[in-house]
Amino acid sequence: MGLEIFIAVVFGIPLIAFIWYIVVSMYWSLGIIPKTFTYNKDNLCEIIILLSALIIRSERKDQVEKAQYMGTYLRKEFPEYNEYINGSYARARNGTPIKIKSACNWINKNIGYNSDKSQIVYFLVALAMVDGRMNSREKKILKNIATQLKIDQKEFDSIIAGHEEAYRRKQERQREANKRVHRPTQNKRKQMARILEVSENASFDEIKKAYRSMVKLHHPDRFQNNGPEQIKLAQERFIEIQLAYEYFENLLN
Repeated sequence: MGLEIFIAVVFGIPLIAFIWYIVVSMYWSLGIIPKTFTYNKDNLCEIIILLSALIIRSERKDQVEKAQYMGTYLRKEFPEYNEYINGSYARARNGTPIKIKSACNWINKNIGYNSDKSQIVYFLVALAMVDGRMNSREKKILKNIATQLKIDQKEFDSIIAGHEEAYRRKQERQREANKRVHRPTQNKRKQMARILEVSENASFDEIKKAYRSMVKLHHPDRFQNNGPEQIKLAQERFIEIQLAYEYFENLLN
């Protein structure tokens, strides 16, 4: 009996571990997050890399620039994971694409605050718009991610509008630096309304109500326990919200 127990221990445990490894590997090969993939910051970084790879792979153009943007963000946000980022991205880029529903189910299970999930989408939109635009494939992927994370259409449009406005101002600053004449974007009122998630004909009271609600949700102080890049993204979005409100304040008062 003692010999049988010894054989079971020596050969049984490695065999079980091997079978378990095969099962887990099978999940990953299907683009599905296995249940054993528990929450920690390293695994959150891995999930963000997998979602980023979907966006980067969707278009051949600007892949290097987008990968660099992703790497810069993640190295600041997850410094303890620095040495693994390149390897994780290489596997995500060359392996089976992650299923959006599986990745978002993992996020929904492990991240409770909508503002934190919104920040993930905010980063992914910034990644897609490194070149100042978003193609139809990228927008479809991002819309799917936002829907799976229970982010409504108004907030999704607000995130996109904020990045478009930030990119427009960046281009204006560059033109001013080169002493070139520039024209303001058409229908700025519509763009500012998108950022505040209101209709372009909303009353000032409606705008003020929407502004106060968004300030509570996206104030950078809510993200003080996050990494520096997450705080930076929160500050950028907060600035876009502030500027949109100031635009209507000057326009309607």
